[in-house]
Amino acid sequence: MTAPGVTGAPVDVLAVMDDAINNILIPNGGAYVESMEEARDVVAELIAERDALRKGLEAVAAVIDNSDGVNGLHLNGDLATWASLRTGGRFESWLLDFDAALASVGGA
Repeated sequence: MTAPGVTGAPVDVLAVMDDAINNILIPNGGAYVESMEEARDVVAELIAERDALRKGLEAVAAVIDNSDGVNGLHLNGDLATWASLRTGGRFESWLLDFDAALASVGGA
């Protein structure tokens, strides 16, 4: 099959598409996955890793929701309240990345 106005050898479009599908390159830790089966395995691993990270974030959020803060954090005997450590608090730099991560997975 040749596109209108294009000269040259005909192209087997289905063969090109099949080759593209069967030789998909997905980055995998510096290497590339070269088959759909390997791609599915990589995706399954990434989903499992995402789910584990989400559970970890939710576990820390539960601790925060069920406590007042961190005792001894400032080394002066005062309680560092979660409100002072979370986004918008005086010491928010401690947990900004936590709050951003929690927000990215739909947490409060």
